[in-house]
Amino acid sequence: MSSHAQLVRKLTLRNMALQHLRQFMYGQGFAEIDPAILQKMPGMEAHLQAFSTTLHGRDWQQEAAHRFLHTSPEIALKKIMAQIEAPGGEQAGIKNSATVSGEISGQVFSKIFSLGHVFRNGEIGPLHHPEFTMLEWYARDGNLQNLVRLTQALMRNLYSVLQNIDGGLQGEAPARTQLVRYQNHHCDIAQPWQWHSIADLFFHHAACDILSFVRKDGQGDTEGLRHFVQKSGLHTAPDDNWDDLFHRMMLAKIEPHLGQEQVAVVTGWPAPLGLMAQIDPDDSRIVRRAEIYCAGVELANGFEETHDANLLRQRIESQQSLKSQRYGARWPVDEEFLSLVSDLPPCAGMALGFDRLLMLLCGARNIQEVIW
Repeated sequence: MSSHAQLVRKLTLRNMALQHLRQFMYGQGFAEIDPAILQKMPGMEAHLQAFSTTLHGRDWQQEAAHRFLHTSPEIALKKIMAQIEAPGGEQAGIKNSATVSGEISGQVFSKIFSLGHVFRNGEIGPLHHPEFTMLEWYARDGNLQNLVRLTQALMRNLYSVLQNIDGGLQGEAPARTQLVRYQNHHCDIAQPWQWHSIADLFFHHAACDILSFVRKDGQGDTEGLRHFVQKSGLHTAPDDNWDDLFHRMMLAKIEPHLGQEQVAVVTGWPAPLGLMAQIDPDDSRIVRRAEIYCAGVELANGFEETHDANLLRQRIESQQSLKSQRYGARWPVDEEFLSLVSDLPPCAGMALGFDRLLMLLCGARNIQEVIW
């Protein structure tokens, strides 16, 4: 296939995939939100780096303010979820929202999604790009099982749609399969998805009782985990915190085994990695979080959302303190967001990397092959 034909094929697949994802989400009863890209607080995680700019007043006489390109639409979408009351009740904060047909109902916004560009500075590589497209959605009364079922249906539907386009996807797949490949890994989306807990994965692949390094108050035992990581033959640094040590083990020992032949759903994440996730009611050492891996690639990350504003403030402050120590800067806290967290209804949300998914479906070796 000529380079021109390859470009046309990938542009066509991307265009059709974006159209289908929107139609799929509409068909599932979701309303699309178009959140502002310019934000006061672009995200919450310490290791994310944002693009920043300066906001001036109309006459340029007012004091300038810092703004950032968002690293995800999470904060904006959760503000909306917090301001929409249960269907049938009075709407708080957002009133008289209308459907396209003109019918006014809060029910319309009990399930919302965004499909758009997000920005992360300093991230570039085969699976990373500083500007990429994210599909993120939230549903009232949702849970991890709902999030995974929707992701599964979405991916299988998208595969079927793109397979029928002239030129198809990567190679010919056997009947009743939906094969994708990345490097030396392959995965069949059509096969039953495998659920794993972090505790089981670490025990099986690293001979590690990872939750023994998490206290019942949700704090990590950094020195205990550091000792185990060193015994495992992995490098540690003096300023490593619990998260660093966990992810070093995860990258070296666990991730190479995920999403091989069948999609992997990883749950039971340690509480130090929770941020916006609810603490598990049966075990305070873990949170209600799921990540989805396909052909060795992390595709999606979802939470059952916390509405404990005090806990979230503590988590954000901890992340920003770490950011200040590591990178010499910290992001301002969005106080409006924190003031609304306690109003969040029971809900769950998932973020999926569209370009990574398209890369797998196209058989691309680098994410830059599907981004222009």
